[in-house]
Amino acid sequence: MNNKAIKLIYLLAGVFAAGFALATIIMVFILPQSGRKTREQLTQRAKELWSRQQMLLKRFSRRGESEREEKERGQNWIQKLVA
Repeated sequence: MNNKAIKLIYLLAGVFAAGFALATIIMVFILPQSGRKTREQLTQRAKELWSRQQMLLKRFSRRGESEREEKERGQNWIQKLVA
């Protein structure tokens, strides 16, 4: 092989090694932190959604109680008229 081909092979091997090293650095140092932030954001969002769900459940249960009370008042009123 001539000298240029050998230099090209070494250049490609060096570029590959540098890319591999950069990918390793990114995976070891950068991604875990962003993954932790993402997990924290997802956990916070889940807590917000859960608290909102609880608030809506309380609101609907109160609404259901008031509707039942109105029905009972209406039935009592009708019973008083009939009696």
